[in-house]
Amino acid sequence: MKKPVKHDIEVEIDSIGARGDGLAKAGDARLYVPFTVPGDKALVRLGEQLGDGYAAHVVKLERPGTSRVEPPCKHFGECGG
Repeated sequence: MKKPVKHDIEVEIDSIGARGDGLAKAGDARLYVPFTVPGDKALVRLGEQLGDGYAAHVVKLERPGTSRVEPPCKHFGECGG
């Protein structure tokens, strides 16, 4: 598998993975992006290699997907609730 370039890139989340991360593609690589939903368009920063892809985190949410909602709990993101 080719390694993606190590800088910020813009991606669109296309699905949700088994562990709840949003999934996107960067070239031939799969990206695992926590706290995203299908349809989100985001600027992400690539991180460590994870199995068949790479971890990534959102630098800036460019456009929210239509399934994105406000979390019902004000502590979401801190405890996962």
